[in-house]
Amino acid sequence: MNTTKWMSLRVILLSPAVAVMATFALVLPAEPQSAAFDPQTLVGEWPGEFSGMKVGKGRYYLTIEKVDGDRVHLRIERPDLKDPAAPKNARSVGTLNGNVLSYAAPLVPPTQLTIDGDRMSGSMQGRGGLKIELRKTK
Repeated sequence: MNTTKWMSLRVILLSPAVAVMATFALVLPAEPQSAAFDPQTLVGEWPGEFSGMKVGKGRYYLTIEKVDGDRVHLRIERPDLKDPAAPKNARSVGTLNGNVLSYAAPLVPPTQLTIDGDRMSGSMQGRGGLKIELRKTK
């Protein structure tokens, strides 16, 4: 095959592949890039509420006292909790993995909260589970 025919064949074969790749680059959404997250901004008070099918609604206070690497020292208060076996106040050391805070204080089921700026939301497992919504105030 002479050089001219080979070049023509190559252009014909590569053109569709380049067109397909260009189309995917334009059509597929870019993966969102999260801004740098400074864990020290979590320190402070995060009031909000819990809700659940079996327990109704109530106030939920999360105070983050210190962040040391991926370890988060925190205190929770649930003054409206009606279950006498569950503590209304507890301290714990949670784990921060990206923008997800996980903790399980003594006698408190495991909890996972997703951090989004000055808001946290997530759930507590066990006994029907609780939905938790918080917003940082201080």
